[in-house]
Amino acid sequence: MTLTKTINRIMEPIFVIALSLLCLYFSSQSLIYIGIIPILFAIFYFNEGILSFIFAAFGTYLLGLSFVDRDLLTMNLIPLLMISLSLIILISLRFSARAEIITVFIITSLIFIFLYKYQIDIEGLNLDKLAIKLKENFEEVYPYTLDLDIYRLTTSLYPAVIGWVAMFYAILSVKIIRNYLSFKDERYSDIDNLDELRMNPKDLVILFVVDLIIFFVGKFFAIKDIYILANLTLLSLMFFAINGASLFDYMLKNSKLPLSRAFQWFFMLILIQVLLIPLVLFGILDIFIDFRARRKNEE
Repeated sequence: MTLTKTINRIMEPIFVIALSLLCLYFSSQSLIYIGIIPILFAIFYFNEGILSFIFAAFGTYLLGLSFVDRDLLTMNLIPLLMISLSLIILISLRFSARAEIITVFIITSLIFIFLYKYQIDIEGLNLDKLAIKLKENFEEVYPYTLDLDIYRLTTSLYPAVIGWVAMFYAILSVKIIRNYLSFKDERYSDIDNLDELRMNPKDLVILFVVDLIIFFVGKFFAIKDIYILANLTLLSLMFFAINGASLFDYMLKNSKLPLSRAFQWFFMLILIQVLLIPLVLFGILDIFIDFRARRKNEE
């Protein structure tokens, strides 16, 4: 038994290092590979502790130097480890699901927005150059000619787009890790009530105040008003869409449809382009009209 435990303690860091390097290698093919690494290291920490976590992190970095440029490896691995540490700290402190998701969303968004801006700067690009390139690529495929300002506005939306991805990743990563820990350690619980997460009027006021702060900070850095407002609008729509998706999930869970929850969400994801606008609209209405409470009262 002791020999088996010793072998496992040796093999687990090697497995984490190997899987992390594979994910880094394939990261240019899909965002899924990038998203695996913080979750993998967080789960490994909860299994083996801080020393094994540090060993696996350094092992991944040192072995990665053998086939990846040092600067590129640093830019890829260090931010992912920072996200992993944020997941570890928040889940270890056993904050509420809402607090964990929002905090991971903020940290992940800031990290990748900074990386994107840094990459643009070191390559000598700006919004105008990106807009011209986007215009050329679009007009090669489609027989439409649009004003360059439209492409500038589109390329300026990268913070909001990163924010959308970061929010969905925050929900998924916190859910996966807490689900794993709920089976391993009775001190942790899974997130069983994602469908109960709801924005209320107080949250709407907080969102409005945060938007105002971001707007004036953006003006301080001489960012054009239209770019700031476009990003804030898209990010606000994200919160409304999440609220609408939570409401939709609640209604599906309490419906009599002869489908499992997995199939319900599968069809929802397939039809997300069609459902997105209704989700946003119902997400806004649900802030003022608590549809969940109405449903419970009817029952």
